[in-house]
Formats: sequence, C-alpha cells, structure tokens
Amino acid sequence: MEEVRKLINEDVVKLILSNPNSKEVKYHKIVIEKKKGNYNVSKYNEKQVFHENVNCIDLSSFVMNLFNDYKQINIFNNEEEFNVKVSKKGKIFIGRSKITQHIKTTSTHNREKNYILKEGTIIPPLVDMGVFTKEGKVVNS
Repeated sequence: MEEVRKLINEDVVKLILSNPNSKEVKYHKIVIEKKKGNYNVSKYNEKQVFHENVNCIDLSSFVMNLFNDYKQINIFNNEEEFNVKVSKKGKIFIGRSKITQHIKTTSTHNREKNYILKEGTIIPPLVDMGVFTKEGKVVNS
C-alpha cells in the first residue's frame, strides 16, 4: 500500500477508481480531476453523478480510504499512467506506461461549448436565410 501512496502526489492530474470489491459499494466508479488548486471528485452510481471538492493536502488519505473498496485505480500525471490492480488474494500489481498524448484537463468547472457554427462568424447564406444577423449573432425565433 505504501507504493500506491507514493504514486499519489502533487503531479497527479487525474485518478480513476473502478471495479468495486462487492455489490454493497455505493459507487461503481470514482473519477478525481485536478481543478484550480483543488481536486473535483465525481462519484458515479447507476443513474447519477455526485460531485465534491477535496484539498490537495487530503488527496492521498482520501484516495487510500476509497481504495479499500475497489480493485483497480488508474493514476495519471502529465508524463505517465500508473495502473494499480489488486488480485483476489490481495496482491498488488502496478503497471506503468508512457502517455503519448497530453491529458486534456480544464482548469474551470464550466466547460466552453463546442458549437459547429460559432456565433460571431459571418456566414452569408445563413444571413440571407435569416438565421444570423449581419453582425454574426443568432436571430431569436
């Protein structure tokens, strides 16, 4: 367990706890992402997602308490991914792989929407049809 505790440090960008030990575990997956000095925890059950924030200082103890209920944890930093699995007999296996693509994380809680047609761009056929104004704004219907 100390090896796993050492992997959870300030460089961690994302953690995924999955594969619960039993059916009594309340959440089937927990995703922890770094957001502006804190970590955002998303706990998934069958139909809902519950969110909470955790301080960077409390992260390792928070994750180790949760890890007792799960068989697998994926730990991502900017360079590597660590895959920690626990066997039925309780033996811990740690795999390590290099990340080829940079993990895309947002620093804020609200994502910017990715529209196909961005507001503000002037598209002459849509202006002629009355969808956009001449300034590039969407016309209220």
